[in-house]
Amino acid sequence: MNANTTTRETARVGNALDALEAALSAYLAADKANDDAFSIVRKTCPVDKNTYHYDTAHPAYQPLHDARKRLDEARGRYYAEYTATVNAAAQRGDAETFWRALDFIIDRPTPISLNPDHYDNINWTTVETMGDKLYDCDSFRHFSAQLTNIYAPSGLNVVNRTISHLADHNMLQFAYRITERAASIIVNIKNGARVIAKARTAFADMCARTYLTDTGNNGGNASVIGSVAVASRADRAGAFITQAGCYFLNTRSVDDLTQAAAKWRNIINSGDSAAQPHVAQYAHMTITVSLLINHNTITADDLATLINTLQEYEDTHPDRDTHAIILYDPKDDSRQIFNVEELIDYAGSRMSVS
Repeated sequence: MNANTTTRETARVGNALDALEAALSAYLAADKANDDAFSIVRKTCPVDKNTYHYDTAHPAYQPLHDARKRLDEARGRYYAEYTATVNAAAQRGDAETFWRALDFIIDRPTPISLNPDHYDNINWTTVETMGDKLYDCDSFRHFSAQLTNIYAPSGLNVVNRTISHLADHNMLQFAYRITERAASIIVNIKNGARVIAKARTAFADMCARTYLTDTGNNGGNASVIGSVAVASRADRAGAFITQAGCYFLNTRSVDDLTQAAAKWRNIINSGDSAAQPHVAQYAHMTITVSLLINHNTITADDLATLINTLQEYEDTHPDRDTHAIILYDPKDDSRQIFNVEELIDYAGSRMSVS
């Protein structure tokens, strides 16, 4: 892309965001007017002694009532303009404006910046039809690279939030494609994968999901980053603690998880892998716990391997804290396993062992 093309692109994106900037300015002005009106009420409006509420019939209160109404209207116009700008960019295949507009509500701090509903009215089906255009722009490359910025909160990153939203709304293939494209940028950044591994984000979890469940031999860039994320988690685990369904594993089918568990079981048994033994054990445990607790099923071989893993840990840590092994379901406190004996009882009483 030459300099003239870049200049035209910047101007076009700027023009597309002008209305959004104007709506934001109006919203912030209304918010300040509301604060000013409330300040006056606090100083001059009497308080009911019984309810401790301001006297809404007092003349000093009316300006605040009007200011709140104008604020609600300005907030609605801003949100509507945000949604319209993002959807219009997707409709015309304008990736540069799409990502800039999508990030707008995160980048400009306002009282509604982190409302999760903001992504709900975006036409993600239209966005998905943009295909490769969606990633072939400076904005996507910039926001992807920003995931490795240790001084920026990666959880708020627009690429990360998009992946999280799509995963939560069962658009997993689309979420994976965005993850893979972002990963292709990050793998070329020095220490990029290590920075990602330290942050528990939707992007990192999606990369880990790919690494854990990839049963082929040609893992993509997301799998490369996922291998670092999983190894980092395994290295930090002074105990065996894992949550059923973590790393978006609850979005994979029983068959997929069973095949992935078999892969890691074979790696543990053969030792033929670049993964360290404790990483392979952690990977196998994470997958089988998801099968065991979320799906009530596990193969006999995988159960035996899981028992051996936990027994080995218990044998080598005789003075461990009683909760050094925790296998659990975050949605159900009754589904917790703290030792090998409880694992055997749990599997025997509740599970259908294939």
